[in-house]
Order: sequence, then C-alpha cells, then structure tokens
Amino acid sequence: MAGILESPLVASLLESDFPEELYLIALSGKPHLHLCLRAENVPGYDVVHGVACGKDEAEARKIMSYYQFPGVPILHPFEEAREIAKSKGEPIMGLLLEDGEGHCIAFHFVR
Repeated sequence: MAGILESPLVASLLESDFPEELYLIALSGKPHLHLCLRAENVPGYDVVHGVACGKDEAEARKIMSYYQFPGVPILHPFEEAREIAKSKGEPIMGLLLEDGEGHCIAFHFVR
C-alpha cells in the first residue's frame, strides 16, 4: 500500500483540502443516518466506501438527485463529519467529497 500512496495522482486526491464545513445528506425520516456511497474511483483501491458529502448545499442536492436518494443536506463542521464517518464502522473508510455527478473529487480516510 505504501507504493500506492506515493503515486502523485493518489496523493493529489487524498491530500486535497476538505472544506471546514461539509454538507452531509441525512436520509428522510432517519436524520441519524447519512448517505453512504460505494466509490470505485479512488485510485489505487478496488472499492472504497465513504459517507457522501458536498462542499456546498447545491452540490449536496446534486448528489441526492444523482443517486435518487430522498434526504436533506445538513451542514456539519469537518471534525463532526469525520466523527460521523468513524461511527459508521466497516466498510465505511472515510468522507467522500463528491462533485454531484458520481465522481469522487477528494477522499479523507478516517481508518
């Protein structure tokens, strides 16, 4: 895995600065549950699971629309969003910053 993490492409994806606040999607009727996604496009990994988030409310709404999930975008400080991802347990590995069109633009590992 050390070789994978040395890749410039992976380094740029994993070291991307996350916003200080993120929009997570609380599923309708279950505000304690947040949208988790399977991400196949994190370089160097076959499949990575993460809690979906957007850098603003508009992107969070695009994520909801793209995946056709009913929910509400909720603003969380980065550290709180990180704790939510940690609380999910396996196979969730971190926060998945999405572009609203199914592409991972940054991934923050929490385990």
